[in-house]
Amino acid sequence: MYLENYIGHYVRFKLNQLGRENETLQWAYKKLHMDGFTISKLKSVDELGIWVDFDKEVTILQDESGKQLYDPQPEKRKFALLVKWNFIDGIYVADNKESDGMTVEDKVIGFTNK
Repeated sequence: MYLENYIGHYVRFKLNQLGRENETLQWAYKKLHMDGFTISKLKSVDELGIWVDFDKEVTILQDESGKQLYDPQPEKRKFALLVKWNFIDGIYVADNKESDGMTVEDKVIGFTNK
């Protein structure tokens, strides 16, 4: 699959209505991004969809052994997330994470639903 050539690169993908309504994707991505394209680093591709990295601020309430922490602090953690193909309207390679709009370097690598 052509998309596998871009593992480790940032991809910009647009969630369709079904994807925008998915509770897991709503948790993972800010509401701000739910109407447009979302940018994440591509981790893997399979028949179910794309696996992407994303950072999320969480508060850890227990340590690894299950003991409650007395002063839990929010911290950024890296997660891997499966975005199913049926949640995606289109996907592009992004030239960098901060890119807001399409640039000459962006390459169409996916599909669009019409």
